[in-house]
Amino acid sequence: MTPPLIHGLFIPPEAQVEQFRSWNRTYRLGFTEADIDAVGEPPAWPEDPLSAVLLHWSLDSPHRTAEYSWRVAAAQQPGSWRLSQILFDSFHLRLLPEIVFTPYQIQWETVHLGAGLYTAPLKERGPQSLHAQGFQAAGYFPHWARAMDGEIAPRIWLAGYELSEPYDGPGNWEDNWNWIEGHAWLHGFQIPAECYPDFEWEYTLRMGWCHFRPDILLGRTYADSPIPGFAVPYTDQPSVPAKQLA
Repeated sequence: MTPPLIHGLFIPPEAQVEQFRSWNRTYRLGFTEADIDAVGEPPAWPEDPLSAVLLHWSLDSPHRTAEYSWRVAAAQQPGSWRLSQILFDSFHLRLLPEIVFTPYQIQWETVHLGAGLYTAPLKERGPQSLHAQGFQAAGYFPHWARAMDGEIAPRIWLAGYELSEPYDGPGNWEDNWNWIEGHAWLHGFQIPAECYPDFEWEYTLRMGWCHFRPDILLGRTYADSPIPGFAVPYTDQPSVPAKQLA
């Protein structure tokens, strides 16, 4: 039996646990049943209609967490699309320096998905800015994702991420460079890190529903650019101790 939605948008915590069990099996995320059982009780559900309790999880790196979190979100909306320049690797995506990343973590968080409306993410972002939680929210809460049109619910910035665009100098180095498991290679030879092209971390991610396709669109924009209908969500500090694999 499908549980009733909270505020018509969100599934309750117990349904999130079962959804995460399914993702863990399908995507081979690496958590055991004991890890999931040990997550503990969720905090009280917030009163704000655009806030929710979320079961947040991480993998071994921010990049793999972003990749698999996007996959579970996109799977809920089969036409979902992300800009081709958005690459989930260490050369193109990172967390804000003030965000502490803990690998293989499961924890309850309270996310505020309507906060910071009409504000440039550069002015609002900080250690509590959303990153993978935004993708995971779209995976757990497809009704919220479909409402994220800038009117019923705002589209969101994932301001906890910083994105770069590779240097596009003479010879278009991307035609010859390859990125394999976090290392750069040129014509079959591994390149020392100090020789990588320079990057400018000036973008952040934005996500919203598009009625024209219809599906979730994942794009990027300069972090100092406010856009009407977009919010800069944040997460409360964890309400219960984090669970990390040994």
